[in-house]
Amino acid sequence: GTEIVVQGDLGDKFYVLEAGTCDFLIDGKKCGDDVESGGYFGELALLYNQPRKATVRVTSKKAKVLALDRSTFTGVMGPLHAILKRNEEQYAKYMKEMEGKY
Repeated sequence: GTEIVVQGDLGDKFYVLEAGTCDFLIDGKKCGDDVESGGYFGELALLYNQPRKATVRVTSKKAKVLALDRSTFTGVMGPLHAILKRNEEQYAKYMKEMEGKY
């Protein structure tokens, strides 16, 4: 499937999956649950100006993805910044649980 983001690349967009499914790959190995319609990804790279932590690959025949650049993300999502940062704790816990499983 098509790769929407690639692990290690600089993050410059936030994505919302409008239709289809995607999976996450870390070091080429599938990890975690699939992203389904309404799911999102890419916020950590924007919030912390870090490289992408995972590759996101389309697994459905078709996918429709909405992308927000950094300035739009900051302007639109600014009020939600605290919520996204709070979710970071969940991501860190999840990543720790995934270590060694894949």
